[in-house]
Amino acid sequence: MVLDFLLSFSAWDILRIIYAFLRRLVHRQPLSIHDLPLELLSDIASYLDFTDVLSISQATKRLREATKARVVWHALAKEYSARHFYNVRPENGTIDTLTTNDLRNWISPRLILDEMWKKDTIPPPRARLLNVPRPMDCWELLPGGRWLITGHREGGVNFYDLNMENPVCQSLFQPSSMKGIRFIATSIDRGAPVLEFTIAISYSGTAGPLQRDPAKNPHGLLGGIHVGKAKLTGAGSSATLTARSATSIPLIRPHTHVWTLTISGELIARSTSTEEKNWIEIFQWTKCTPTELVAASIWVRLPTKFGYIYLVGENRVLCMTPFIEMYRIPPLSRLQVGRDLSAGDGNDEDIAQSIWKYSGRNLVGTIPSFSFDGTCHRLVIQDGYDIVGISIPPSFEDKPCVVFRMRMDVYRHRSIGLYKGCTLFEDMCNVRFGYGWQGDGGTNFVHGKDDRQCRTPKIFFDEETGRCISEKDLGCIRVVDFLSRKQ
Repeated sequence: MVLDFLLSFSAWDILRIIYAFLRRLVHRQPLSIHDLPLELLSDIASYLDFTDVLSISQATKRLREATKARVVWHALAKEYSARHFYNVRPENGTIDTLTTNDLRNWISPRLILDEMWKKDTIPPPRARLLNVPRPMDCWELLPGGRWLITGHREGGVNFYDLNMENPVCQSLFQPSSMKGIRFIATSIDRGAPVLEFTIAISYSGTAGPLQRDPAKNPHGLLGGIHVGKAKLTGAGSSATLTARSATSIPLIRPHTHVWTLTISGELIARSTSTEEKNWIEIFQWTKCTPTELVAASIWVRLPTKFGYIYLVGENRVLCMTPFIEMYRIPPLSRLQVGRDLSAGDGNDEDIAQSIWKYSGRNLVGTIPSFSFDGTCHRLVIQDGYDIVGISIPPSFEDKPCVVFRMRMDVYRHRSIGLYKGCTLFEDMCNVRFGYGWQGDGGTNFVHGKDDRQCRTPKIFFDEETGRCISEKDLGCIRVVDFLSRKQ
C-alpha cells in the first residue's frame, strides 16, 4: 500500500512538496504537514480507513477540511462496496455520480455500523411500532432498509418509508382484480442508475378464505401472478416509489396450496402442493401472454411441505425445507393458460433428482434461518448452534461447497445476512455476530443469558443499516434500529 501511495503522486505534487520544503528551509522553520497543499492532504487521507479519517478530522481545522474532499469518501465507498459479493450502491445514484455530501451521508452510517458490530457493548437499539392495514399477509424489506413493501388481502400493494419517524402507508399498486394477495417477491436491478426493481405479486382472486374443497369450488380458484416495474423518484426525504404494470399471468389453480414465490431476472418460480404431491412452477414472465404461458415444472418428493424456494441465476432453483436441495430447471415450453402445471402423476420416474443437497447436523424438523442473494451465489444458513457459509458456483456442473462454519454461543432464531446478523430478546438485549468469507474468521458478541424469550423467528434484517423488521402482533410491525438518525 505504501508503494501504491508513493506511485500515486504526480510530478506536480512532488514539485509542490519540494517547494514547501525549500520555503520552510529558507525561513528556518520546521516543515509541517500543514504546509502540504490541501488537495495533497486529501489524497493522503484517501488511503486511510474510516476510523483514521474520523480521528484526523478532529485533530486540526486544516485536516478537517482535507477529509471533507470527495476523493476521501469516494475511496471509502469503493472499498466498502468491494467487500461485498454484489453491487452495494446508493439508491439515488452510483458511487461515481453522487455529490460529496450525498456520498458521505450514505457511506458514514454503514461504516459506523460495521465498527459498532465489533464492539463489546453498544447502546440498546431503538424500537418503533408501525400499524399496517389488516389483514396483511406478506411483506418484504428492500435492500438498504428504507422501503417496506406490504401486500393486502383485500387487494393492492403498499409501501412505507421507514426513514420517516412516523411512516405513512402509500399505494404502489391498486388493481381492483388483484384480490387475496398472498405473496410478493422483488428482484433488484443493480445496474440501473437509481433504485429500480421488478415485483411479482401472487394472488388468489378472492379476499375470503381459500375454497379448496372441490365440491364447493369445482373449477379451482382463478388467480394469477401480477408483475410490475417500480423505481425511485425524487431524492432525500422527498423520495418516493412509483410503479407501472408490466404483465399479468392468469392461472386457474386446481385445488393447490401455494407456499412461496420468488423472482430473478426474467424468471418467476412458486412452490405448490396438494395432499399427494409437491412441485415447483417456473415461468418466463417476459414471454407469457393472457392466453399462453412459457413455463416448466419440477415434481419433488419432500419429507414435509415447502419452506422457501429461490432462483439461482436462470438455470437452478434452491428449495429450502428441513433439508436444503438444489434442482436444475428443465427446458421451458409453451403451454395454454389453464393447463395443470403439476408435473407427472406422482410416479417414481417423475420425481426430479436434486443436483445438490445439504442435510446439515441439526436441520431435521425445522426450516433454518438463512440469507441468500441469487446474484452473488452465496448462502448463509443457521445449522443449530452453527452459522454456515456456502458458496454456490455460477455453473451447475460445479457443486456448492461449505466455505466457513462458525460456532455460536446461543441457539435461537436469528436474523442473518451475508456478513452479519443478530438475535433480539424481549428486553432489547441482543446477540451480534459477524463472519468472514476469506478465511479471516468471525466475531461473536453475546449479551445476556440464553434463557430469555426470543422475539420471533419471522425477522427481516438489513445488514447494511442494521435495521430489523419483525411482526409483533396482527396488524402491527416492530421496526428496530441500531443506529440513531443523528449517526
